[in-house]
Amino acid sequence: MIDPVAHLSTGNLTFGIVKVGESGAAQPVTLTNIGSTALTNIGIAVAGADPNDFSQTTNCAASLGVKASCTIEVTFKPNARALRSGKLVITDNAQNGPQSVSLLGTTD
Repeated sequence: MIDPVAHLSTGNLTFGIVKVGESGAAQPVTLTNIGSTALTNIGIAVAGADPNDFSQTTNCAASLGVKASCTIEVTFKPNARALRSGKLVITDNAQNGPQSVSLLGTTD
């Protein structure tokens, strides 16, 4: 059994109403290793129905030590008018992986 356990600070981010072509305020997701061995092979991507409307930046490295945390900032910049959705996907060696956060935003 693989021991590291990844914990995300939230399972959903809702960005509210943002004008097409403008960026909403970035929202953070904290990734914490609550297991007793290192979390490794960390990969972070945006997927889902409208992945080009969401972007992420992170201070997460490829591995995360025991009880350590890192932050992923997600931004919503809609390319079209409508309800927009995506998913932040975190892959790693955790027994509960991959982890994901649902992303939702709309336009005016």
